Amino acid sequence: DAGGFSAVLDELSRLGFQSWLAGANLGNRAPGMASPQQVALIRKLWAQVSEGGDERGLNTWIERKFKISALRFLPADKVSAVVHGLNQWLAHKERKRKDGGE
Repeated sequence: DAGGFSAVLDELSRLGFQSWLAGANLGNRAPGMASPQQVALIRKLWAQVSEGGDERGLNTWIERKFKISALRFLPADKVSAVVHGLNQWLAHKERKRKDGGE
């Protein structure tokens, strides 16, 4: 439960654990921006689509398709469109693979 989770995090912090999440420009997101979990999902989908491509390529794609300069500026209301676009791209790649086109 939430209380147990907080207790575990408190103990880990006491032992010196430091989360990397705050250093990833995703902690304390402004209201209305994509959540860290949504950003992580988009990065995971991008890695599948691009076969391990870097974030520069993802940012270029986001800018071209959605007119947003980088993933870190993605508003929450655009997340579903980005995820849908990446899922469509994955499905297209899978169809091509099955048809022997790739």
